[in-house]
Amino acid sequence: MKRIFPVVTLCLVAAFAGCSVGDDQQSGPKDGDSGAGGTAHVALYTQPTTFSPVVTISGADQLVQQLQWDPLFAVDTGGELVPRLAGSWKPNADATQWTITLRDDVTWSDGEPITGEDVAFTFEVYADPSTGSLSTARFANIAGVAEYTAGKADSISGVTVDGQSVTVDLVNPQASFALGIAEPIVPILPEHALDALPRKDLATSKFFREPSVGSGPYVFDHWVNDDKVAFTANQHYRDELALEGVDATFLDSDVAEAQIQTGEIDYAQISAAAAEDLSGASGVEVLSATGGSIMGLHSALESGLLGDVRVRQAIMHAIDRQALVDTVLAGHGQVINTIAFGPNADVPSDVDTYAYDPDRARELLEEAGWDPSKKVRLEIIPGLRDREQVVDIVAGQLREVGIDAEVKRFDQAGLTTAIGDRDFDLTISGYGFFNGDPSSMAGRVRCDLFAPNGSNLVHYCNEDLDQLLEDAEATTDDQKRAAIYEQAQAIVNRDVPVILLFAPDALAATSSAFHGFELNPLPNQAFWNAAEWSKEG
Repeated sequence: MKRIFPVVTLCLVAAFAGCSVGDDQQSGPKDGDSGAGGTAHVALYTQPTTFSPVVTISGADQLVQQLQWDPLFAVDTGGELVPRLAGSWKPNADATQWTITLRDDVTWSDGEPITGEDVAFTFEVYADPSTGSLSTARFANIAGVAEYTAGKADSISGVTVDGQSVTVDLVNPQASFALGIAEPIVPILPEHALDALPRKDLATSKFFREPSVGSGPYVFDHWVNDDKVAFTANQHYRDELALEGVDATFLDSDVAEAQIQTGEIDYAQISAAAAEDLSGASGVEVLSATGGSIMGLHSALESGLLGDVRVRQAIMHAIDRQALVDTVLAGHGQVINTIAFGPNADVPSDVDTYAYDPDRARELLEEAGWDPSKKVRLEIIPGLRDREQVVDIVAGQLREVGIDAEVKRFDQAGLTTAIGDRDFDLTISGYGFFNGDPSSMAGRVRCDLFAPNGSNLVHYCNEDLDQLLEDAEATTDDQKRAAIYEQAQAIVNRDVPVILLFAPDALAATSSAFHGFELNPLPNQAFWNAAEWSKEG
């Protein structure tokens, strides 16, 4: 029988060793003392659509949710797990059981305590496909989930609660279970605010458009349509907050880069070109971090358009990836040839580097019987200058080898619909957090993670690869894991389920009056330490 295990993306060492909160992180809520230092203005390159983490795939949604909701633990700038709602977490000897203990000082923004029952409720919501959850596969390894989702049980038997302690029993060993619910982020949801709603209505509930309860440092206040979403300091947050609120404004990168110089905004994700332009600008600090995620082109492989591996290999050879890094990214990134990369990645020495070679691309297309009259769309959500430049250049290079490529621009809702309908050709997207551990590679390639209920956007499936990924997740022996991941990487390099472009550095700009911001290598984790932000004036 095939075994199923959750997606993981971070450092195994940090998770397996467990973590606990120090005394300096145990300060209780300071009701009424939070938020005395003005409002921070942060830029989002596109408009968010929901506060529901259950159905989120948009980076903008994930960012605003980091203000509204706290997870059990978060990912810091070095890829380590750090406490949020949880005070400690640890596995048993064979990683078939995890014990998570909540802090004693955590409350919802309405003053209700956050308890282990909220954690159990949250796991049920994510595991239940009737909620519209896009993360059901991430919870499938918990004992009792199969019976629960089949309607044979009223709760998940593998999740037991004893006060602030939650014990999670797994069907199979999972040394990186904690990592799998830290990135992508799994915020804990308020049972007392949501339990009365039918599960099938959760995704469309007004609560997730205008949430009345939160657990993050800043909680929803109001929307200004097509402009911004405003947050106010959570008066029941466990630590004292320095800001009155945060305004998240929807700006494309060019406008954001202009407004960071005028002081109208305090933070913006920026392009490589802007990093050069803003370096040394008065009142602006440019921040850079080695990236931990990949940028690639994803296709609905079952459509058949790019189903032939030779066509995907041809596309790899057709794109001058190093030139993209040198020009569009101004050197702020690196070309990659395997999904997992970085100092701790387990990469075989003989991988194909897919050098820029238009003639080889044409040969492969001819072998595959490519029809040059077929049109191929490159889909993108506008707003980030780097990505727009990349797809425009790639479209031109594909046309040079006989692929009739055109760029199609979507808004977030349109692209989400296209992915759900399996109607996309080459969508540019980033994912993963590979600075610490290669296990994140599973997210786009595992058979049981097909979108829309999982993160395998391309619907690639290789049972031999799945077995290797499963074997790697079932051992805590570093040498064994390295050998297994080398084999897995070789398969992915050969089959090219994702057209790998590069690993971009994380780039941001902040105003000199904005303090406490720490740049996370993962763009969708940019607001990970919002509780520490402050502002002068």
